[in-house]
Amino acid sequence: MAQMQDRLRFLLKAKALGLLDEQEQAELDQLLETEWKQLPAQGQEQVDYEAIYKKVEKEMSGKLVRFPVRRLVAAAAVLIFLLAGARIFFAGNKTPSPGMAGNDQVSKEVAPGSWKATLTLEDGTTVALNRSDMGLVVDQDHVKVTGRGGELYYEVSGKAKSAAYNTLTTAYGETYALTLSDGTRVWLNAGSSLRYPVQFAGDQRLVRITGEAYFEVKHDEQRPFEVELPDGSRIRDIGTAFNVNAYADEQIARTTLLEGAVAVSKNGRSVNLVPGQQAQTGADGIVVSRNIAMEEVIAWKNGRFHFSGTAI
Repeated sequence: MAQMQDRLRFLLKAKALGLLDEQEQAELDQLLETEWKQLPAQGQEQVDYEAIYKKVEKEMSGKLVRFPVRRLVAAAAVLIFLLAGARIFFAGNKTPSPGMAGNDQVSKEVAPGSWKATLTLEDGTTVALNRSDMGLVVDQDHVKVTGRGGELYYEVSGKAKSAAYNTLTTAYGETYALTLSDGTRVWLNAGSSLRYPVQFAGDQRLVRITGEAYFEVKHDEQRPFEVELPDGSRIRDIGTAFNVNAYADEQIARTTLLEGAVAVSKNGRSVNLVPGQQAQTGADGIVVSRNIAMEEVIAWKNGRFHFSGTAI
């Protein structure tokens, strides 16, 4: 039974990512049908599918969901349907379940997340990016930008004549990665943007983030790496890997340290984090939380949903 549940969870995740082939889709349909048959008859009759669909549609209408889902609204909806045996949530299901008779309104399926982004150059030119091997994207003042497998690479061949900035932006439902000119790797979550110099010059490496990103910094004692958040707070690398969650529509920005050390500063105050700690910056300054669940923080970066403690 446990093995079947594990397989079902795997197939659900693959479905959300749009990675199922025909054989796996058939297997998923069969597993969902099995779940449905295992419900007590009275439980099947009492499920108000129409109310569930309307609630999910209300949550989704006029509001796109970041992928991986920022508040797991869509994922929670999948669990509701699974536990209720509503295999009709997925395309290809044939038989309407009790409570849906005469209802032609089917829930709008959220498009699976994809490796896409938009690159904005210094002169305002935009380039649409995807996961395909695009090769050379642009050659900017001794810096070649190439695309391979959902990631941009900045390769320096000489000293830049002037400071130029690029901005990488992901819409809701998109995610992307890049390797900066200094070797630092960044994964950008959905609904986010990162502004950075094409080539770092001088004794400072500074980038600006809105939204969420995971950084694996190439440490350089002579040139510290800093991340500036929308509220003006800064994160200073001391050789590390960390996650930043700083969406413009949220009152608190969160910096979670996975490896190494960082200093988070705001309004003249600075705190040093050790792995497992999270700095929350907001109107009240900086608050440090300990024993953070790392797997939950970076689940998005690894393309996974994380349901621990998530209310239906």
